[in-house]
Amino acid sequence: MSYDNLIKCERCEGDACYVQEVNESITNYMCYGCGFQTNTLMKKGEEFFEQQMETLPDLYKELMGEDDEGKVWMPTVINLPSKGMVFANGTKASDWRWSSVKAVPVKKESFMNGGWICRQLPTMMKKISWMP
Repeated sequence: MSYDNLIKCERCEGDACYVQEVNESITNYMCYGCGFQTNTLMKKGEEFFEQQMETLPDLYKELMGEDDEGKVWMPTVINLPSKGMVFANGTKASDWRWSSVKAVPVKKESFMNGGWICRQLPTMMKKISWMP
């Protein structure tokens, strides 16, 4: 029987950091205390890290922090397609919080050619549930 491997978080020092070894060279870390994640490829100079920097939102880049081993931690996005999503939301590192959105059924046609969902996104974003 295998057990979950929880360690002390290298970012927040909490005791609920889940460790998952993917293979010999990749290990994932996800802290349930601070909500941040990293892996052994998330180090400055690594190709994977550079690829992430090209696509991540500015807020996530601002919130990143490096631990003593050089791993860069960033906020986690949790997406349960049938339930919703939790994510970091804000305009800058000094003004952000965890937010959530509830999953709602959307027809495929809504995504095509700037359909309803695309036009309504700004209004929908105002209805985000803010978490304390």
